[in-house]
Amino acid sequence: MVKNIRTYQSDLSEALKDQKGSVVKIALAEHKRKEQEKKNISPKSTKNTFFIWGGILLMAISAIIIIFLFINKKSTLKNFDSINPEGIQSLIFADNHKEIEAKNFSKRKMINAITNEVENNSLRLDTIENIYLTTSVNESEKQIVGAKNFLSLIGNNIPNSLLRAIENDFMIGIYSFDNSQLFILLKTLSYDNAFAGLLLWEDKLFDDLYEIFKIDTSGENANLFNKKFQDMIVQNKDARVLKNDQGEIILMYIFLNKQTIIITRDEDTLVEVSNRLNIKKNVNRLIFKR
Repeated sequence: MVKNIRTYQSDLSEALKDQKGSVVKIALAEHKRKEQEKKNISPKSTKNTFFIWGGILLMAISAIIIIFLFINKKSTLKNFDSINPEGIQSLIFADNHKEIEAKNFSKRKMINAITNEVENNSLRLDTIENIYLTTSVNESEKQIVGAKNFLSLIGNNIPNSLLRAIENDFMIGIYSFDNSQLFILLKTLSYDNAFAGLLLWEDKLFDDLYEIFKIDTSGENANLFNKKFQDMIVQNKDARVLKNDQGEIILMYIFLNKQTIIITRDEDTLVEVSNRLNIKKNVNRLIFKR
């Protein structure tokens, strides 16, 4: 039987994956690589000793640089409290970023501001805009409005269990394709609790979100308030969807993975967001492996 070979790269990846990324772990990973290289080299050689100590010094310097980059990257991705408008981050790659100042916003003002941006943006075809909501801390500092405050403001029926199961980092986005489509991305703290919370919310989810998604509720669509979400495979993903009497999807939510939920009403948007999420994950993985 061929044994699995552990390499420096695999050990380093594992160290970064568990978010500890300590000097000790990286040093151990480097040490194992050095041991593999020294198998056929005599440690008594002065020349070899020089290279060994030189390698250790280089390893230490590299470890410090890697840790700095790792911590800095994590901070950039996760710290949305104090913001620099020129360096806004989003959960997926966005072509444009739009700030909406939401200080003292009511539910009506929040919905109007977002739907107005959906209807009147000048996005190019096949691009995504990240809408970020801000509130002023003082004259020179702003803060991003987090998911919990946003959802609590626009929805009167969101279960506390769901709010506890999601991160504060989230994304309101617009995808420009045939027309502009809104989507909301949420990050989970617990997949099981988030899914259970969404199921609890289903009876009132449409009531809370139909206005921000600009869903027509006149005429035959008035009975959408009484419709139930159902299971469906959408773009090869398990989805919970709300359909009208014609069988058209009116609103849906999907776990793109166990950490990411999308709420949208458009399949093209689902595909584009999913693709961009995968791209960003792969890029981050490459960054963290360096």
